[in-house]
Amino acid sequence: MDEKALFTNFWTKESRTTRNVLARIPESNDYRPDPRSRTAMQIAWQIVGEEKMIIEALETSNFEWAPGALPTTMKEVLEAYERQSAELPRRWNALPAEKWNGTIVFFGQQRSASEMAWSFLFDIVHHSRTDHDLPAADGVHRAADLRTERGRAVRMRRSPST
Repeated sequence: MDEKALFTNFWTKESRTTRNVLARIPESNDYRPDPRSRTAMQIAWQIVGEEKMIIEALETSNFEWAPGALPTTMKEVLEAYERQSAELPRRWNALPAEKWNGTIVFFGQQRSASEMAWSFLFDIVHHSRTDHDLPAADGVHRAADLRTERGRAVRMRRSPST
């Protein structure tokens, strides 16, 4: 399995878990996982925006943070997430190899497109697991666990076949 396929597989699994985390957020707009944090709904909307931004950035080579106005209900946030996550596996699979292996400009610096995609996935895992303290059913509890799995896969890919 190549790195992009591995990423798409992880992304798809994580989106199901993230959806379940978002579905558990109370409808109250003032619920905060911690008194010092943003509201859970604001964190959820950031996840929606980040997922939209990273796929669009890789498709167009242009990062633009434009998540839109925060919906008024958590139900609307969840519905937006479900619509978006339903189409993302197709978009990740359709992404040409030259885009995945290429570079993009992020805050004025050239960055590896694939590294940015992984970074966004790690951030989403962090927000959905850490901010809401819910482990995934597949055993990937924290972004660090996902980084470990990705590292193994990349090392296996780079090792010469014997």
